[in-house]
Amino acid sequence: MRKIAILLLSGAIIATSAAEALARPPYWGPRLPYHRYGPPPPPPPPSFHRHRRHRDAAALGAMGIAIGAIAAGAIASQARAAPPPPATVDPRLAAYCARKYKSFDPVTGTYVTYSGRRVVCTW
Repeated sequence: MRKIAILLLSGAIIATSAAEALARPPYWGPRLPYHRYGPPPPPPPPSFHRHRRHRDAAALGAMGIAIGAIAAGAIASQARAAPPPPATVDPRLAAYCARKYKSFDPVTGTYVTYSGRRVVCTW
């Protein structure tokens, strides 16, 4: 679970930083005094900033989420063996549970409650 959270967080950070870099207007050089070098260059057409900035940021954000989801799925699909119940390992605990609970099953290390639930027997 911790690995999944770290991967998702790192993917979001990478996508956000890339989106911020693309969202900034391009660098036109230092602001120079008007009177020394003539008039400043004309501004770029309005469609240049309006369309490019948001489309690239959205695409990178979606790509970061997709990469994070793929990595999280790969980590989550790894098979892990569950540890055996304590009563199946310790014979003293198995004897204690057999004395205390009539419905104790020594193979699974569980007993059945009055409501029908199976519960792992512990000290």
